[in-house]
Amino acid sequence: MALITILSAAMALALYDRTLAEWWHIAFICILPAIPSGYAMRKVFSKAMGWSSQSLCALASSAIVFLIFSGIYYSANYYGADGDSRRDLPVEVTAKFSEEHYRSKRVARNRYTRGEKYMVYKIEILLPDGRQKKLDVPFNTYKNARVGQDINLSVEDGLLGSPVIRNIGFPIRKYRPA
Repeated sequence: MALITILSAAMALALYDRTLAEWWHIAFICILPAIPSGYAMRKVFSKAMGWSSQSLCALASSAIVFLIFSGIYYSANYYGADGDSRRDLPVEVTAKFSEEHYRSKRVARNRYTRGEKYMVYKIEILLPDGRQKKLDVPFNTYKNARVGQDINLSVEDGLLGSPVIRNIGFPIRKYRPA
């Protein structure tokens, strides 16, 4: 159960950036079945974990079911997207920035320290409906992006109704001869 929960949460986190839906829409959709199923599983969860508090078991099992449902939602929506509905969505780059992250380095058994530095490149886009979204992009995309530039997102309709981003493209630059 723990492995399924971890994999589902990882899929939800990985596919969140590629989905053009508000986070609270999907959270609301996933919490509706999680609360009653968590309440129904509280006794089984209590026996499995050895906890005596029924309300704590109901809360913990609801959280686990919520993570599983959110992973299933994001995965089904992204991988079941309709390829025939692909369209280009023009968006504007409002900001571009990079963040420093550090890898962890193992120095001894059960001892880790901060390792080497690496950069994560991001752009912030303005969607046609007024929302803003931050996207992790590779270095080449980050390098080619300019603030105020219009770029095209290849968007498909997801299986469960939320649009998904398939590709980030830049328009071809046309230079005038001097």
